[in-house]
Amino acid sequence: PKTLCRSGSAMEDILIESQRHQWIVISAHRKFLIKDLVLGTTAERVLRHSAIPVLAVPADSANPSGASSAVRL
Repeated sequence: PKTLCRSGSAMEDILIESQRHQWIVISAHRKFLIKDLVLGTTAERVLRHSAIPVLAVPADSANPSGASSAVRL
């Protein structure tokens, strides 16, 4: 696997990169409860818009420290 660090729309970057892959694994967590409920999280938006299968893993399982700054594809 490779790690990518980019700025901009996380959802758009994930979907663009995913065109070269068969599936996506993404960490799912809620940082801002009200905002997330209204706008949705990045993981939820990726799940809705992806043309390939997406596996959303709870943040506690994916990274116990809670720190996440890169997308791994």
